[in-house]
This record gives sequence, structure tokens and C-alpha cells, in this order.
Amino acid sequence: DLSGDPASPVALSDSLPHAWDIAVKGDHAFVADNSRAISVYDISDRKTWRRIGECPLPAAGENIIVRDDLAYVAGCQAGLQILNIRDPSKPVRVGESRLPKQDIDAIGLSGNVAYLYDHADGTLRLVDVTDPANTKHLSLFEFGRPFIQGEMDLCRGYAYCVAGELGVVVVD
Repeated sequence: DLSGDPASPVALSDSLPHAWDIAVKGDHAFVADNSRAISVYDISDRKTWRRIGECPLPAAGENIIVRDDLAYVAGCQAGLQILNIRDPSKPVRVGESRLPKQDIDAIGLSGNVAYLYDHADGTLRLVDVTDPANTKHLSLFEFGRPFIQGEMDLCRGYAYCVAGELGVVVVD
């Protein structure tokens, strides 16, 4: 527990599952491992994780955000995938946002808007996810060129997008 003694961190385990990204909610870890599924683990024992569920995806999952009973997954060529995780042992795909020729690497959420960053296409798409089963494309920002990296973060209404050799591009 890092809050107990932040000056002396200790690894509890180094044999946890392969992972590309992770989101933790309570005693459950939702793991995107760049395969065609999201795996769910019971992590109540921090040393020994137990796999309790999985949700197949149409493409590899690279980035995951959990909010309330939903998980939002950057699904590469499958765009944004939205999962209902109310029962962590049985996650179910309930929505998506897909467009041709996209490769979503990173996502951000602000209110009911998902920000989908596609570094290969050099775009940032904004999608209304108020109703996960009926997502709506709101807008598209084009950087004008592709990048070799695809990470982003949101803060105070700005999207900070890693743009390889251009550094960081801030979008308002």
C-alpha cells in the first residue's frame, strides 16, 4: 500500500498477466493486452490475481478507461468499443463507434464525450457516448499528417496529443 509508506515501495508480484493497458475498479482489474479481448481479474489478493471474465473484441484493445458500470476501449481498427461491466465476471459489448480506415490508439472521456485519437491517420474524433448503443460522431480534428505515437490526455477542456517528432499537439 503506497499510501502507508510512499518512500519505500515494494513489488507485490511480478507474474501478473501480459498487459498493454489497465483500469482498476474496486477489486477488479480490466486488462487490455493487445489481443482481441478484454480480460477481467479479481485482484482482492494483490499478490495473486484470478481471471474471472473476458469480453471478445473485434480487434486488439490498446487503451481502456472505466467509468461507473462501463468500460471504454480503444479497439484499434475496431474503433471505440463500449462494455457493460456491471457484472465483472460477464462483461458485455453494448456499443461502439467505428469509421472506415481508423486505428484508435488512445481515448479520453470528458462528460459524455469520448475523444478518439488515431495517430496513424493523424485525427482526433469526438463522439457523443450518452447512449452507448447509439453513439454519435460530433466532430473531427485533422492534424494534417500521421504520427508514430498515439497517446493523449485530457485536462480542463484541452486534448494533449503526443505527435511523435512534432512533440505534443494541444487541441482546444
